Amino acid sequence: MLTITSNEHAKRIASVQRAIKDSEVSKKPLPAGDYWWDAHQKLVIVEMKWSLGDLLASFQVEGESGGPRLAVEVRKMLDLADIPILLLPTLHRRGDGGIEGAYSDWQYASAKGILADVALYGVIVDEWDGYLEERLASWYFTLQKEKHSWIRQRGRPVFLPIDVVHPHDVWALCAYEGIGPELAKALLWELGSVEDVLKAARLGPKNLMGVKGLGPKKAQALHEAACRRWD
Repeated sequence: MLTITSNEHAKRIASVQRAIKDSEVSKKPLPAGDYWWDAHQKLVIVEMKWSLGDLLASFQVEGESGGPRLAVEVRKMLDLADIPILLLPTLHRRGDGGIEGAYSDWQYASAKGILADVALYGVIVDEWDGYLEERLASWYFTLQKEKHSWIRQRGRPVFLPIDVVHPHDVWALCAYEGIGPELAKALLWELGSVEDVLKAARLGPKNLMGVKGLGPKKAQALHEAACRRWD
């Protein structure tokens, strides 16, 4: 039985139920994702992004205290699902490096990078160039087939924070060349947040020289990286 979250749009519920007749709408919004079902005693949760606009909007932080909306949704799925799936329309690159059909200035490479991060956390990212309800039905029926019982073996990595105060911020700063966990932690304790660190770095390497363990070469490299425009 497919369970559909109660806060899904009525037209989308109807289209999904045409594709999967063995389905019902939950009485309350689901704790994570939009669609749930059991496959070989494993809980499958699908988060659906029905449009490009929906996906791009989920990269924003407005209205969420826990970071970008997509990150919040992914964390909920990882807490509950044995098989978490993010299903979305295929992204196509425009000639200028943006996303074809996008109404915002999001760059194709940036969006693909975010989706790669989601995949590294153990979520199946499925970009589908077609009717999403048909793709959902394909997942639903395929994962329940007996010959696919190998999905019982699927696991996901466990991520442990390396700093109890700044767990996510430390990882963000470690993305910059030459910045390891200890140096990232020192930057955060000295300057306060990733945003504050990058603001100081953009103003010049001298603004970083008071941080323990950060020499002139690393300060200059962080300054150049913080000023670089990513496409």
